[in-house]
Amino acid sequence: MKNQLIRIIAIALLGVCVYINMYEIDELGLMQFFAYAGLLGFTFAVGIPIIFIKNKISLSKKFGLLFLSMIIAAIIPLLGFGNLKYILEEHLMNKEMNKVVNQYNVNLQTDEVFLTFQNHLLVGKRDDLFGSIDKTLLVYNAAGKETKRIKITELAKAAVPYLPLTDKEKETTYFDGMKTQGNTYDLWEKIDDNDIQLFFRYVTTEVPEDYQPEPDMPADAKDIKFHYDITYSPVLDENGEFVFSSDTFHLYKSNDSIRVSYKASGIEAIVAPNTAVLVNEIK
Repeated sequence: MKNQLIRIIAIALLGVCVYINMYEIDELGLMQFFAYAGLLGFTFAVGIPIIFIKNKISLSKKFGLLFLSMIIAAIIPLLGFGNLKYILEEHLMNKEMNKVVNQYNVNLQTDEVFLTFQNHLLVGKRDDLFGSIDKTLLVYNAAGKETKRIKITELAKAAVPYLPLTDKEKETTYFDGMKTQGNTYDLWEKIDDNDIQLFFRYVTTEVPEDYQPEPDMPADAKDIKFHYDITYSPVLDENGEFVFSSDTFHLYKSNDSIRVSYKASGIEAIVAPNTAVLVNEIK
């Protein structure tokens, strides 16, 4: 009896681990369904060798144990084990945030993203989509005192002279906005670090070398333009001032990173966000 109990517990624990790993929350609930189906499939697949191999009980009892394992697997999602994943991930994110809060004596909200630079801290709101360019970044010193408050349009304007482009190319370059990425975890594995980036976009009609038209581009496409993304990753020096250098900019020049806009019959492929503004017109 003890031997059979160990087998059932082993199957259940493995199932819990698989379910937690697969569990995701989405609006339609499809990921929860797939996690549930995956749990049942895994339990059946792993239950057969664990229960049937080197087990001296009768065949009918083996099938009975397998059936019991499937019932337990069906109950696991009802016990809320999927939420353990989010509890663990939230704990790890809060732990990292609290470390910075204690080091810099600042109050950070869960929707804020932070970057540390020597004795200064850069803070912005978490936002991975282009929306408004009326956003602000804050700079704190080691004592937790706010030393600078700058709008991203001001920062973008200051970065323009250092863009890896010629003056002529800057005439058709846009500032699209800012994206921020907070720390993210998949269980205990860190997937993304805090990140803050300003996005610029150089637009040209010059066809890139070795460029291959997109398969779904209509034959009557016209007004074709090529868009090169340029990112600026803010860096602070020891005085809390923003640094602009070749290391802080990245120009995406490979063909697979170039985006294309065009017009065709009944179609207009748009690349630019509605917040885009020419860099020479940033106010």
